Amino acid sequence: MTQEHSAHPAREHRWITTFSGERVKSTAVHVSQINKADMVRGLAMQVRYLGQIRDFYSIAEHSVLVSHIAEGLGAPLADQRAALLHDGHEYLTGDFPSPFKYDVEGLRDWERRIEATFREAMGLPHYEHSMWYSIKRYDLMALHFEANNLMDSECGWIDYAFVNAVPRHLKIKCLSWRQAQNQFRIRARELGLGGF
Repeated sequence: MTQEHSAHPAREHRWITTFSGERVKSTAVHVSQINKADMVRGLAMQVRYLGQIRDFYSIAEHSVLVSHIAEGLGAPLADQRAALLHDGHEYLTGDFPSPFKYDVEGLRDWERRIEATFREAMGLPHYEHSMWYSIKRYDLMALHFEANNLMDSECGWIDYAFVNAVPRHLKIKCLSWRQAQNQFRIRARELGLGGF
């Protein structure tokens, strides 16, 4: 091991520091450490698809889209709220591409533990609740709809049945991180969610 690696602060200080200054250990996230302002900022600053797309497109904008898909398909208010917050834990974990979650042993389990803590802090149902099956469907619609708008059609996995199921009035805007942060907060207020 080089001296450079041995001196890395993560070897001794096993936490991340959020924008507000909270120190969060990846193996011991506590409900009291979940911070809505850090979450919204983090989601707005992180790009989807590892940035392998035509324009900047944040997790925050994606989350708003998923909540609008839920609304457009007649989902109850509780589902629309959960749709908005479904990726909220990614402000602490980052947005790992789904293939990584299946290929890297233990990654999905680690993410689920943080996700469970986040959901508890937000008052959302446990992962096994039937609500999440609907949310996953809306999320998959968004995934394919976004890819169809932001990727080359030759990427090889876009399912146009999902693309066509998205309500026609919804659009990908590729907002800046500040615009996406504001859009997320506005949508949270529309859905009656406080503290954002």
